Amino acid sequence: KAIKEHSVSYQENKYPLVTVTDEIRNLVNLKQGENESLLDYQGRFKVAKDVLQDQLGGYLYLPAYVKEKVKDLKAKNPSTTFDESFDSTDMKQLRQEINDELLGYIFFAGADGSKYGSLQHNVSEQYALLHNNYPKSLVNAVNILSQHKFDEKYHQRVRKAAEQKRAQDRERPVSYT
Repeated sequence: KAIKEHSVSYQENKYPLVTVTDEIRNLVNLKQGENESLLDYQGRFKVAKDVLQDQLGGYLYLPAYVKEKVKDLKAKNPSTTFDESFDSTDMKQLRQEINDELLGYIFFAGADGSKYGSLQHNVSEQYALLHNNYPKSLVNAVNILSQHKFDEKYHQRVRKAAEQKRAQDRERPVSYT
């Protein structure tokens, strides 16, 4: 909360579109740190998401993707009665689902590649085979990532860091003062 308040007071002195653009960039480019837990990454992500949504006055809206989803819904169930007017309950719900899906993807894509790279790659390959296993929300992304055993690349990095630390410790002269 304090970060958001500081961010908002700082942003009052900036051109509004600079602020919004900075917050979009901040969210989209947010990555899990090398030694950061999934929970800590999720916390940072939520702050960035909340700040952006405060700046936008709501969730991210992707009109072309909404149209595509409506088309897909109608193709799957031609007898459906879907109210396409902008303020309809159906459209509001669809826009919220798309916002959730987008945030889930951004979070998933920003996860540490040394821990989750094989999972990210497999989901991409499955999509090419017409199996959409991308997360549908931030909660879904966290659940998918937390169930994955870290990739070997991560374990190799940890072992290498430990070896380097041991080597540094051996090279340090011992002081008996």
